[in-house]
Amino acid sequence: MKGVVTLSPVNHRQTGIDAVLSRDLLAYMKQKHLLLIDNPTVDSVKDTVQKEAANRPSVEVEIRGRNLVSGMPDCVRVQSEEIGRVLQLG
Repeated sequence: MKGVVTLSPVNHRQTGIDAVLSRDLLAYMKQKHLLLIDNPTVDSVKDTVQKEAANRPSVEVEIRGRNLVSGMPDCVRVQSEEIGRVLQLG
């Protein structure tokens, strides 16, 4: 069967859930920390929290983005528990 692509519904569901979590984290960072971040940063933060949370109870994650007040690049340090709460609520 040349040229046929089949996608599993499970993959679509995981992608949809991941998109919702990403959207929730983007919105949270805007509202709580006044920081605009991009999708690669969101993915990096989620990966870091998931990997480090298994090894240590609390990890401080440095998130870089654009400050919504000044428009300048900015960096915010957030505890992994805070990010975990956002991802669990999503």
